[in-house]
Amino acid sequence: MRQAIFAAAPPEGFHPVDKAVAEEPSVRRRSIEAISLLDDGTCTVLYRVDGDIDRAEEITRSHPSVHDLAVHRVGTDSALSFIHLDATPVIEALLRIARREAIVVRTPIECLSGGGVQITVIGSDKAIGDAVAAVPDELDVHLERFGEYEPRPEEDFFASLTPRQRDTFVAAMELGYYEVPRRTTHEELAEELGVARSTVGEHLRKIEARALSTLAPARFTSGWEHS
Repeated sequence: MRQAIFAAAPPEGFHPVDKAVAEEPSVRRRSIEAISLLDDGTCTVLYRVDGDIDRAEEITRSHPSVHDLAVHRVGTDSALSFIHLDATPVIEALLRIARREAIVVRTPIECLSGGGVQITVIGSDKAIGDAVAAVPDELDVHLERFGEYEPRPEEDFFASLTPRQRDTFVAAMELGYYEVPRRTTHEELAEELGVARSTVGEHLRKIEARALSTLAPARFTSGWEHS
């Protein structure tokens, strides 16, 4: 299994809405969490931005290509936006390539300054090559890295959890257990999951221990290196 990491940036941006958000100094495009092409030529996007969320919502909602918008705030200066909007020819071409070729586009897709994105594509050498060959000429694409597939630390972390731990972790994230200040308690999580409070506490302790051992820098897990 191989992966290729590309930086892509159309001269006129991927979409007028995305271009307008990228040009707004009070807002930072963070990631595209998911994107899907519909049969009618529109697309749905789960889009994450940081900064002035009200301004980002104003820019997005007022654009004529946007059919629907729902904003979920994550803390005070970050939000996930579900956007249903008209697809541009570049977006439609890229999504059709992803449908047609035997590849996986790993999400989230990281947004870069200036309106570009960093895309990780997973597949065989041939499938990745065929996908790149089909990219529209107007899209400026640069290969940043190519080689064997490298799981992200968070992917290793989630895969290492038991099914019950995964359920607990997802509920804790959705209900705001790890937000500051916390928006839920062990008791509320226990009620949501239908388990005892002590079980929630045990799962959370194991989840946090696993997260630290998976995500911490290597020197903290393999011995301290003195300088």
